[in-house]
Amino acid sequence: PIRFAAPLGVISALVVLGHPIGHAAAQSNWDLPLRGVPPTSIVSEFSTPKSRFGSGHRGVDFPATQGQRVRAVGSGTVAFVGYIAGKPVVSIELANSVSALGNRVRSTYEPVTSLLGPGSYVSAGEVIGHIDFSGRTSGHCRDSCLHFGLKVVDKSTTGYLSPRILWRSLAVLLPSPVLNQS
Repeated sequence: PIRFAAPLGVISALVVLGHPIGHAAAQSNWDLPLRGVPPTSIVSEFSTPKSRFGSGHRGVDFPATQGQRVRAVGSGTVAFVGYIAGKPVVSIELANSVSALGNRVRSTYEPVTSLLGPGSYVSAGEVIGHIDFSGRTSGHCRDSCLHFGLKVVDKSTTGYLSPRILWRSLAVLLPSPVLNQS
């Protein structure tokens, strides 16, 4: 038999979109989008959409305040800066792979007014903008959170990943101790 060295809840990070997920493959120390706000503070969890345009929660929500600085979770290139449904959004194509398969992944932050333009290179931990609840539609958590998401953008695999994979260790399978059968 096999036993797990981690709680079963951690195992859910092993498979997303039907693919095994590596330990944040090329980068092991991912930053947090809000300094001093740990993943244990997340107020709304990721929920896989049932279809491409189906309902679901395509990220996690961190508690946030107006004007709070937002940081890049990993190094990469700013792919998008603009408004979606009245909310300011920043998207960064991460330079390092998040998955064991080497998929291209974008991190998305909203509502965030950017300090950078598309094509800018950012380093992990660099301030990319600030929380901005002043848009005509300020978000699904009523002016109190940063929505942070991860999206696989390879043509062969498009989908969303649970952002929690960046900040938790994966389970390690250990051999079961041999029981004395006498």
